[in-house]
Amino acid sequence: MDILWQRLIKSLLIAVTVVVALVILYFVALDYLYVVLGGVLVGGLYALAALGLALVFGVMKILNLAHGSMMVLGAYLSFWFFTLYGIDPFISVVLVIPILFLLGFAIEYFLMDKVATLTAHQPVLVAFGLMVVLESLFMLLWTADPRGLVLPYSGARLTVGGLHISLTRFVACVLSVVGLVCLAIIMNRTLIGRAIQAVSQDFKAACFVGINARRMYQLAFGIGAAFAGFAGSLISVIYAFEPTSGLAFVIKALAVIVLAGSGRISGLIIAGVVLGIIESVGAMIIGGGFKDAISFAVFLLVLLLKPEGLFGRRG
Repeated sequence: MDILWQRLIKSLLIAVTVVVALVILYFVALDYLYVVLGGVLVGGLYALAALGLALVFGVMKILNLAHGSMMVLGAYLSFWFFTLYGIDPFISVVLVIPILFLLGFAIEYFLMDKVATLTAHQPVLVAFGLMVVLESLFMLLWTADPRGLVLPYSGARLTVGGLHISLTRFVACVLSVVGLVCLAIIMNRTLIGRAIQAVSQDFKAACFVGINARRMYQLAFGIGAAFAGFAGSLISVIYAFEPTSGLAFVIKALAVIVLAGSGRISGLIIAGVVLGIIESVGAMIIGGGFKDAISFAVFLLVLLLKPEGLFGRRG
């Protein structure tokens, strides 16, 4: 209970700090405040995108380069659910999540499990090959044309204290936080979540006490894919996407993970918000076409200057 109270107090302090900073910015520069607020909203989405990648890497020690392509698949599924059946993308995530979970489970069972015990670079090469296959499949099925969802309420705004906030971005951010909290509960409060953590900490010891480690790998990969689809569905209402967008998405997710320096959900949220703000401010200064380049630059700079990240430890 003491640990829970400490975490709650820490979260409240962070929230109060963010609120105070936003109030100061409001009086200093309203234009910059809009930009920063936009970065905060998209930061939650970046954290959600990074979560699945961090989970797979933390449990299986595999860098799933196909994670971005799975996000693109989630975006396409939401796009077609809306286009063909009129299902709102914020509702179709309920369909996208189980579809991507089953896909991820199958990929790990039939493909990744065969190479997981080989040399360290083999799974990465397989994931890269999977990314290429998925991109080619997307082009074959849906062409290379950029897609984007225009909802009846895409132009709607929430007005808070004189600030006008994009409704779609706000809802996407709220759903991202809900997804992050749900995974935190699953990983820390359920037997399956604790079993996955046990396997990530010591594979042999987990097997010794009766945990089906291979099945935990399959579940972890499935959950990672499900959250990739979740993030992709939310991205589809904010950004345009195309079959090759997966590489840009996975770079953003990697930048968040490297910036956080740990797999903790709180660290990913803060790192996501920081990256979102840096991107938004940078895009305002040098142009929106450089957003992906800014993410990659952050990724490289953190690796060079502070490889342990914001919340990691040296050594």
